[in-house]
Amino acid sequence: MDFQNKILEKVQEMLAWRKEDPLVELEFNKAQGRLFINSTQIVYFTPFENVGSEGKFVTASYKIIEQALQKFNRNKALIVCREIAAGMNETLNMNVNRFEIHSKPENLLIGNLNKHALVPPHQLLTPAEEKELPYQLEKLPLISVKDPIIQYNGWKQGIVRIQAIDGIHYRRIVT
Repeated sequence: MDFQNKILEKVQEMLAWRKEDPLVELEFNKAQGRLFINSTQIVYFTPFENVGSEGKFVTASYKIIEQALQKFNRNKALIVCREIAAGMNETLNMNVNRFEIHSKPENLLIGNLNKHALVPPHQLLTPAEEKELPYQLEKLPLISVKDPIIQYNGWKQGIVRIQAIDGIHYRRIVT
């Protein structure tokens, strides 16, 4: 199995864990990358080795993504690339028009962070569970949306229950 298919398998596993539809590959010019779609988003595997080192990536890839989002009436996209050049991550994770576009280096998608031996189980609480908490939500410790486990799970807001060795902890997700 080649490296890109291994990553695709991990992305499919991540989507299944989030209870999202699996991805289906679209007919596409392979020289421009690989394009996949499900009911909520588009995933694009870029052919460029180092995102940010090639200035054409930003314009060419965003045009491809934006056209696909419009054509298939989706508003979320994930760009998977070999690596992201220093300083480019904030540029690549943005809202363009009404679209939410994120980029991830392949190495972040290789493993399942939820199954890592050193990462305690994290669970996003439902609104009903949040109301039952015996704490004031505003006074809970914070966890950033940029935390790897929060990013991996795709959580944007809410309260996370962390079941650590020393007990259960709650964190409020912030941007």
